[in-house]
Amino acid sequence: MHRFTQVKSLMLYCSKLMSLDILQTILDFNQIEKLDVLYVGTLSIHELDELVKHLPRLNSLIMEYHLLFVVPSENSYSSIRK
Repeated sequence: MHRFTQVKSLMLYCSKLMSLDILQTILDFNQIEKLDVLYVGTLSIHELDELVKHLPRLNSLIMEYHLLFVVPSENSYSSIRK
C-alpha cells in the first residue's frame, strides 16, 4: 500500500470518520497542518479530539462549531467555522 507522506492539508468528505489506525497507515500525521472536517457526516467530539491530538503540526481546523469541543492548549487554530 502507498503511504502519503507529503500531505499538508487534509479535507475529509465521508459519512463517518475511519479509524485512526487506518488513517495513520495511509497518511503521515506529522505533516498535516490544515484539517477540514466540515463535511464528515457523523463525527463525535471524542473522535475529533483524538484526531487533533495525533496531528502535532496542525494550525488550521475547519469544522462545524460545537460548544463542547475545547481546543487543546498546545494548538492555536486559525479558523473554526460554523
